[in-house]
Amino acid sequence: MLIKKNDGTTVTASSGEDVDGWQVGKIGRDRVSLIMNGEHVEAVLGFANKPPPGNTPQSTQPSPPISPQQTEAQPQTPGPSS
Repeated sequence: MLIKKNDGTTVTASSGEDVDGWQVGKIGRDRVSLIMNGEHVEAVLGFANKPPPGNTPQSTQPSPPISPQQTEAQPQTPGPSS
C-alpha cells in the first residue's frame, strides 16, 4: 500500500512494516488496519464514487445549456386611426 508520511513523502509499505510509528496490519481490498502502542485503527478506503463492477457509468459530460424560454408575442393594442 502507499502511505504518505508526516514529512510529506510517500512510501510503499507491506503488512508488518512500520511507518511513522504505525505498524501496518492486515491490508484488504478496501481497508487497512494500523497499530500504534496497542491501539488498533482501521482505515476504510472510499470507493463510493465508483460504480459496482459490470455497470457502465453514466456520462460525466455536463448537460447542454438550456436556452431561455421564448415568451409568446403580446397582442398589440390598436393605436388611434389616422
